[in-house]
Amino acid sequence: TNGKTDNRVFEENDAALAGLGEAVYGAGKDYTSVAYLTVSTGVGGVKIDHQKIDQITADSEPGFQIIKDSQTLEDLISGYGLQKQFGKKAEDLKDPAVWDEVAKNLAIGIKNIASWWSPEVVVLGGGVMKSIDIEKVKKYAQEVNIRLAKLGDSSALWGALACINNSR
Repeated sequence: TNGKTDNRVFEENDAALAGLGEAVYGAGKDYTSVAYLTVSTGVGGVKIDHQKIDQITADSEPGFQIIKDSQTLEDLISGYGLQKQFGKKAEDLKDPAVWDEVAKNLAIGIKNIASWWSPEVVVLGGGVMKSIDIEKVKKYAQEVNIRLAKLGDSSALWGALACINNSR
């Protein structure tokens, strides 16, 4: 062979791929417009429209929005932010009052995102979501349609598959 292939290479943000995976195959598959937030070491997110990554939001940083005083959403709810605040990893925090405050701050961030992006549903993924009471988040966010991610740690891989299938 001449060393050439017909393979295409895509470069994409991990949160954008995870959001795409959830929008096409996971918790957002029944919706046209999906906002995806990953709450893990940091807070990332993307809007998916008609099963395609919205290029305007693809590199946005929803975790950098100011929530309280000069603190960002990421400062208040991410794994890194919680460790900085409390000196413990998120999974080691057991105080219900801490998690209630995290749920309130996440709800504020979700309401902001819902007002900017107008999604039909907000899908939440990431490791820290395993510790956050989704029902409290829904209660604090009130009328925003919120779902937990279904694809777990493989959501970005499903998003990559969706990219390949959408490019054909």
